[in-house]
Amino acid sequence: MGISLIGLLLTDLMFIVVYNFYEDLPGGYWLLLIGPLVEGALGGMLSAVAAANAYFADTTTPVER
Repeated sequence: MGISLIGLLLTDLMFIVVYNFYEDLPGGYWLLLIGPLVEGALGGMLSAVAAANAYFADTTTPVER
């Protein structure tokens, strides 16, 4: 779960960096493609949601579900 959340954080940081420094970066706005590629390689949002649901299912009793 932590690895996929790092991928989400890196994607958001990439958007912020490109927005603020697109004129100074080599490739300009083309660097926006790196964020989703890294996020997908690290699992993405679906992996984080699946891991969170599995964690909640494992830590709660059947009565609380």
